[in-house]
Amino acid sequence: MRFQLRPFVSGSIGEELTLSGFIARTAGTLQIECNVQGSLEQIRWPSVSSVSGRCHELWRHSCFEFFFAIKGEPAYWEVNLCPSDCWNVYRFDDYRTGMHEEGAVAQPHFYVVADTDILSLTCALDVNGIIDDSAELEVGLSCVVEGADGSLGYWAIEHFDTAPDFHNRRSFLVLLPAIKDASQ
Repeated sequence: MRFQLRPFVSGSIGEELTLSGFIARTAGTLQIECNVQGSLEQIRWPSVSSVSGRCHELWRHSCFEFFFAIKGEPAYWEVNLCPSDCWNVYRFDDYRTGMHEEGAVAQPHFYVVADTDILSLTCALDVNGIIDDSAELEVGLSCVVEGADGSLGYWAIEHFDTAPDFHNRRSFLVLLPAIKDASQ
């Protein structure tokens, strides 16, 4: 399924950018591609450093985020992906409560391509240890964009509150159907 993100407030950082992508589900895996197109020099991306792998508070700077939940259940997961090779997955018991790092998810496989006017991050996240293929998933897609001046812009498919809130389940607008058992 293709998606396009829009800024929380018009006139916010990077409004002339285009943020879009694609999300799909295969057996045991969520696949996502996130693209930022436009004047990339206005975005401050965390630099690649000796620190990679699981990192905390990635949302304080430019990062791609997506949220997913089993349809009808209060628990959900937050995935943070950064072009600098940092990532993390958190599980919440309910709306912004019971947050803990999801240890059952291994480092995702992701690939970053950057050019003068496009940055693309493609990721395959193995979710075998946390969700069953027979469950329908509700997904929210978003991105935090840090401007060269340090200001933050918040992008999502849709914004429902008076402040940006990617955890709002109303913003989990993408429905990924269950994977059918191929043996049936």
